[in-house]
Amino acid sequence: MGITPHEATVGQPVTVAVDVENVGGNDAAHSVSLIIDGVKVQTKVVKIAPQVVEKVSFTIVRGEPRIYQVQINGMSGTFQVLNPAKFTISNLAITPSSINAGEEATATADVSNTGEVEGSCSVSLLVDGAQVDTKEVVVAPGTTEAVATGCFPCSSSPWPCGEGLSSACVLALA
Repeated sequence: MGITPHEATVGQPVTVAVDVENVGGNDAAHSVSLIIDGVKVQTKVVKIAPQVVEKVSFTIVRGEPRIYQVQINGMSGTFQVLNPAKFTISNLAITPSSINAGEEATATADVSNTGEVEGSCSVSLLVDGAQVDTKEVVVAPGTTEAVATGCFPCSSSPWPCGEGLSSACVLALA
């Protein structure tokens, strides 16, 4: 029996497959049942020619993160469903905090993944609603990565220079 993948995220399809062989001399119909956690969830009837092996597969989706026990005709295995990557942004800092026209500032922040699998996200720096920079970040489960955007120049447009840059800047997950 094959299970692909052995670890999936909530809502991701998992395929469970077995090879069924007709060792007899005549065509035969064979019933193949998928049992998950002791409950029959699907049955397929396959007609197999003599001395032929047929692959029978089931594709299932589960919405609860946990380990599932599967059985097909006496064979057993497991697969685990994990929470997907989930990102939060914290600790936005603008350096320097005050600049004049023609000067540059850099934004930094922490991106945390509270999910159970590695994931990637785009982090965009918005200054007064205008996107100034975007970074792609890969974060392992349960960890935090520091992100620094490129420098952005201060000019009379699109946003005012001077005090209060942190209130004009926003980092957003895209």
